[in-house]
Parts: sequence; structure tokens; C-alpha cells
Amino acid sequence: MILEVSSQLKNVQPAAIVVSCGGGGLLLGVIEAVDELKWFDTQIIVVETEGASSFNLMTKSGGKRARLEKMSSIAVTLGALEVAPKLVADYFSGDYQMTSLIVSDKEAVEATVMVLNQHRALVELSCAASLAAIYNGSVEKVLKSKNILSGDIVAILCGGAGVNETILSSWKKHLDV
Repeated sequence: MILEVSSQLKNVQPAAIVVSCGGGGLLLGVIEAVDELKWFDTQIIVVETEGASSFNLMTKSGGKRARLEKMSSIAVTLGALEVAPKLVADYFSGDYQMTSLIVSDKEAVEATVMVLNQHRALVELSCAASLAAIYNGSVEKVLKSKNILSGDIVAILCGGAGVNETILSSWKKHLDV
């Protein structure tokens, strides 16, 4: 996927790649491509929802494997209690610029609704989390803190098979969106 993005960007390195993380499989693929393309200045911004933040927990553990006690987010496809061991090793031993962000379930639902209204596509909360971090300004704050004031931002929307209008309506009602 990132190799295709590189082609579309005419091999220009993006400022950031924003990606949701559950167990880390998609993120490991992003890291592999960043490594292959030597995009070491690209910020990889990893987004999870509160209650499904196993990547964030791992980063706070200082590189040790860390496990959530339980999953409490309604973004169930982010529901890994811990990230893949390879991701732990890559995060703390690579040349990658990674930042962990957490958004609320409500922000993810709001982002899902925005994607539906703007693009006529239903996405799961897991991938809407990435957009929520863009919409709420968190991604911009990360880039400004690293003095990155321009460049492309790539947001990966990674799924939609687990959502329909009924499910979205129940999320909205549950979170008062």
C-alpha cells in the first residue's frame, strides 16, 4: 500500500503517515515500506482509541512487552490486548519517527459520520480513529512540535466490513453523537 502511495506522490516523501493500530500487522507493513523507501523523516503517527491502546501502553513501558488488562473501547477491531512482539522490537530499535496518539470512541464515531457525509463511505471505528486524530488537531500538533510545517499527510483507512447503518446508529446513540 505504501509503495502505491509513493507512486501516487511521485516518490515525494510525505510529512506523515497516520495509521490505526490494533495488534500491529498493518503498522508493521507500513514500517517495512518506510524502511524500503528510506523515508526515515516521515512521521508515523499511530492512533488508537481509549480502551484499546496497547501500542501506547507498549511505548510507555519503555520497549518492554505490555498487555492491557481488558479491552473497553467499542472499536473492537483494535482489540488486541498487546501488540506483536516484532513491533515492540522495531519501535525501539529502528530509525523510525513514531508517535502514539489516543482518541475517544466518541471522536472515532464522529469521524465515521464525517467520512460517510463527505465521501459516502462507511468505515469502522478502528480506521476512523486515524481521521479523528486529524480532525481534532492532534496530528497537526505533533507535526508542529517537530517543526514540520508542510508536506503531504497520508491517512490509511483500513476497513469497513464490520459496520453498517444500524451499527453506526447504535454507536451514535450510545455515545450521544
